[in-house]
Amino acid sequence: MALCPSAAGLEPFTPAAIELAGTEAGLYGRLSLATDLRDSDRAWWPTVKRMWRTQGKHLVGQSVLESGPAATSGYQVFLDPACGAGIVAKSIVVTIGPFDQNCNACRSHLFFVDRRGRPLAYYLY
Repeated sequence: MALCPSAAGLEPFTPAAIELAGTEAGLYGRLSLATDLRDSDRAWWPTVKRMWRTQGKHLVGQSVLESGPAATSGYQVFLDPACGAGIVAKSIVVTIGPFDQNCNACRSHLFFVDRRGRPLAYYLY
């Protein structure tokens, strides 16, 4: 990852923030560039803009399948070296995909930090 969120202002996730992150993940890539920018950390904005410029709406037909600490995700192997264990320790991952298919390759994983009570996406795998 070229850009990672700043550690400034990061907070542990509350149950309410985890729920909001799930809502945001379920809508990510489906509504508008403005919505995705609002729900993303500034470090991720160049990627969000590029995704909307090249793909338009994406992740259509995706449902939230699960969420949990990013540190327990198998994908943390990408994040630890890039952003550091401190960022990963304060992150959650929300997995989205087709609700009616048991297809691991069809799933996407959105990583979030909580900045001052607001969940913000910063990586999509």
